[in-house]
Amino acid sequence: MIGHGYYWRKPKGLERCWVIRVKRWKCKSCGKTVGAVPSFLLFFRHYLLEIIQSVVVGRFELEYSWAATFLGCADEGGTPVVRTMQRWCAGLTEHAAEWLGAMEKTMAEQDSRSEWLDAQGEAGRMRNPAQALLRGSLHLLAWAKGRWREVERFVLNDRLRFLWYWGNQRLGLSRLV
Repeated sequence: MIGHGYYWRKPKGLERCWVIRVKRWKCKSCGKTVGAVPSFLLFFRHYLLEIIQSVVVGRFELEYSWAATFLGCADEGGTPVVRTMQRWCAGLTEHAAEWLGAMEKTMAEQDSRSEWLDAQGEAGRMRNPAQALLRGSLHLLAWAKGRWREVERFVLNDRLRFLWYWGNQRLGLSRLV
């Protein structure tokens, strides 16, 4: 990898308007470029990861209406329009089954005694793959915290960031949200 310049990101949802310089790297062998995006942002998304997570958790786990989801975002300082929140939720719905399958495969290979894998347990009560993925991510995070030093400090509010880190970096899964 060699340095390949940088680009500017202006994340939405911060108290002040900040512009962040993101370093770009280029692979010598394949010619592809990648940006070193900070952990509080996602690739291809302008809002903070914290705001995106509050939307998808509110919508899928807490089963909030769009109005309640919008109000929850306003409380956190970021107020995306409802159409943006709907795109995030549609993206998660579209990719959740693929990510859920990979997560369950990892759990079966690495931690076969996990409560999540019990067919009569929590996983069987989930209404849709997106809800199951978000809930199952807690079990995956609990397993990973004891094995990967880089995720030791992740907490409940970091689970979307953890999912992205686990799936994208380790398995090359497509975009999550």
